[in-house]
Amino acid sequence: MKSSTLILASAFMISLSSSGFAKTRESFCFQNHILESISINKARKEVYSKLTQGKSNPIYRELIGYERLSLTVATFFDLKALHYQKAGMNIFCKEFKALIETPRLLRQKPMETFSAINRKSIEQKISTALKTKNTEEVKKVSLEILEELKAQPSYYCLSRH
Repeated sequence: MKSSTLILASAFMISLSSSGFAKTRESFCFQNHILESISINKARKEVYSKLTQGKSNPIYRELIGYERLSLTVATFFDLKALHYQKAGMNIFCKEFKALIETPRLLRQKPMETFSAINRKSIEQKISTALKTKNTEEVKKVSLEILEELKAQPSYYCLSRH
């Protein structure tokens, strides 16, 4: 059995067995967020496949594969959050924005021209801000980077996320 199949099977078994610990399946907010993402990215894969004559398929297969792998991690954190949820703290349920609120699928090629971002520069800015241990500085730098990414709304969606 391939290791990825084993991991997926384990994640599935964990998610099935863990659902009994929660009052409802809705307690697994992180896991539900990942499942919603998988569903949306499957639909996007079809749209982008048509726009790129199938050239985007490998990256979508990889993205969806990683999302499936992350279900194990999501289940782990959802289980840890149950204790707090039962005590009335709605941890992990307000932190994840419903993906249904994301922009609609592109039905045509992007209007703006792709321009590569300087990933190293962004990593350096974030790293420097984190080293200050000043939350306001981290927030300021993060918002500046997000503002730069607005110039290309059809690209860098996962970076903004």
